[in-house]
Amino acid sequence: MKQPAESPVSPERIMHDAFAFTRTFILTTAVELDLFTHLDLGMGSVAELASSTGCDQRGVRILLNALCGMGYVERDGDHFALTESSRTFLSRRSPAYFGGWLAHIRQIQPEWNRLTEAVRSGKPPLDVHGDKDQGEFFSHFVDGLFAMNHEPARAAAQVTLGELKGHREIQLLDVGAGSGVWGFVFAKLDPRVRVTALDWPRVLDSVTRKIAAREGVESRVTYLPGNLRELDFGQDQFDVVTLGHICHGEGERNSRRLFAKVRRALKSDGRLVIADFLPDEKRSTAELPLLFGVNMLVHTDEGDVFTFGEYRHWLEEAGFENVQRIAFPGDVALIGARAAAVAQKAA
Repeated sequence: MKQPAESPVSPERIMHDAFAFTRTFILTTAVELDLFTHLDLGMGSVAELASSTGCDQRGVRILLNALCGMGYVERDGDHFALTESSRTFLSRRSPAYFGGWLAHIRQIQPEWNRLTEAVRSGKPPLDVHGDKDQGEFFSHFVDGLFAMNHEPARAAAQVTLGELKGHREIQLLDVGAGSGVWGFVFAKLDPRVRVTALDWPRVLDSVTRKIAAREGVESRVTYLPGNLRELDFGQDQFDVVTLGHICHGEGERNSRRLFAKVRRALKSDGRLVIADFLPDEKRSTAELPLLFGVNMLVHTDEGDVFTFGEYRHWLEEAGFENVQRIAFPGDVALIGARAAAVAQKAA
């Protein structure tokens, strides 16, 4: 019997991946023009949207057609409307607005153009964690990440606060606070929480303080300005420490030192919460975390993404126990750990 011919090898995947950059530019441009917000306000024709955004009608029409093809906009004849997902995450009218993430993507694009150079040298075109930057890079985008991180922060807070029911007051250190979301969500959920927000002075002054006021928790927030690698966190001072998307920028060496310093700062039985992008254990299938690892090559001197197994080993080595994943759907992974009875000295 004649065997069926095998399907020919196709270059289609290569074509799509090579042209994928266009999707990023289309989406970030639509956000920069506030196109999704104008659509949410009921402006559904090309003429209306061109007028409200101050753009050319041909440009708006072609952009809208592409957004339809990408699934972000729906059309009925000459009328355009948002999908439910776009209304939820891409309109400024939504409390879950994701525009900050898109602004960050636009911010990092120049260094990605030098990826070949970074792979050859192993060094980033721009080290955003270096002393030279002093938080300048982060001060321009972290406020926009509050909405993106709100729900994972809420999930982490609910689990952690549930484990601290017997505490009369909860002292929380938010390391690399940025928008403050990881500590401020704890404070909004529980009046016992007092937050110490640690970050570069430029970030605290331009972002963190403003968001604390906006979220109504400023009376329960104190500030610790400086470089997280150099500051002394103290000893036996905190019930909770949060590391929200910090370790991927620090890399293995600095993260392991950080864990030892955090363990020293935590009271006995204190809790550590980590949020980050975690690749699968074989580093072969979890696409977004693995792509984010390349982003660390482009923007940091030592950064990378790490598996849960690596985190568990390093945390146990630093004096933590009960290292577990906190259930949360999506690409952001949450890890919780408890300070063991015997603290290890900081490296």
